[in-house]
Amino acid sequence: MQSSQSTATLDLADGPTLADNELGVHLIYVPKSCAHGLGQVMSCVGQPEPTDVVVYDGKPFHCAALPGHRKGPQAHPRVHEDYPQTVLVVTGAKDQSAVWWSETPFSNVTIGPSDHPNRFFPEADTQAPKDPFGEPLQVNTETSNGRLLYVVRSPVPIPGAVGHMYKIEFTMEGQQIDPDMYCGAP
Repeated sequence: MQSSQSTATLDLADGPTLADNELGVHLIYVPKSCAHGLGQVMSCVGQPEPTDVVVYDGKPFHCAALPGHRKGPQAHPRVHEDYPQTVLVVTGAKDQSAVWWSETPFSNVTIGPSDHPNRFFPEADTQAPKDPFGEPLQVNTETSNGRLLYVVRSPVPIPGAVGHMYKIEFTMEGQQIDPDMYCGAP
């Protein structure tokens, strides 16, 4: 008789303190020791926000579902086409900025225009700036409720980035992960 493998809930932090204009994105790393297959990921992560990124088996997922259905991990980039609420929308006209954070170290953070078209987020007629923030993103450490967190705080997007989709890339546990972000209209 084969024994079933159980999953464990991750000890997730509350996250860094956010200003009113900061939009937080939790980068949740799920080790294979926690979830034995994609179907068990939700039991490890609870109920993340739609824009949070769940990293499992070296790939990014968002937890989403149609109304009335149980949320589950949905793969990139299709998730953004089926569930537009999974795209982080940062609006410079509202002085919004993004805060990506994790309990798991991540590094090599870059950002550039995305080549994933999305009917919910039409591209502006202008050329997308290579960097929507005009300065490199830096990973720093912060402590929140006694927990060490790895945090990237962006500045407000530059005006030329309005109406463009961007791809953030970072390395976590040796894997390159690449979620999307849209710079919203004013």
